[in-house]
Amino acid sequence: MEKKIIKVLNKLGVPVHLKGYRYIVEAIDLCYKNTEIRMSKELYIEISSRHNDKPSRVERAIRHAIEVTWSKIDDEVSQEIFGNSIDARKGKPVNTQFLKTVASYLKYNEV
Repeated sequence: MEKKIIKVLNKLGVPVHLKGYRYIVEAIDLCYKNTEIRMSKELYIEISSRHNDKPSRVERAIRHAIEVTWSKIDDEVSQEIFGNSIDARKGKPVNTQFLKTVASYLKYNEV
């Protein structure tokens, strides 16, 4: 599963050198396995415990990686993966939208 997640993140252009990259991989995997997972109550806590970090730092690192990615994302790739689920007027997707949409894309598309 990790290889599929990494393939999609590379397609999106998520910078590998960012701390949030590793967190995003794990977060998407958790969202893929449990579509009902709650971000701040479960997901960030789970990831932070694995990395001996704070949930708030995990959330911020993921948000930063999404911001960087979204600032230079290819429109075709964005449309393929996110479709019309992201309101262009509001800018980048929030963490929940990004993670759950990519998990859903992986679940329903051959990657």
